Amino acid sequence: MKRITFLILLAILLPGCGENEDRIEELEAKIEAIESEFDDVKSKADDLESAVDDLKSEIDDFSYENWRDNVPEVEDAADNVESALDDLKSEIDDVEYEF
Repeated sequence: MKRITFLILLAILLPGCGENEDRIEELEAKIEAIESEFDDVKSKADDLESAVDDLKSEIDDFSYENWRDNVPEVEDAADNVESALDDLKSEIDDVEYEF
């Protein structure tokens, strides 16, 4: 009797194990995707931080450079900040769309 009960339990539980393994694999794949998306967002945030630092440097140049010479450099640096921000927003949108 115990043997029959054990076999019935195995018949019930084993299919569930396969489903759990599939679910685990699915969750592991999702975790890898999240980690990849996070790395992309972090990279874009680093790019933005660098662009902001460059802009600050160009603004500091006003203290000793002719402003007419410095304005185009500040405008370029500001454009780079704007571009880096747009890239970061795009990566964040990709993450939101993915999940």
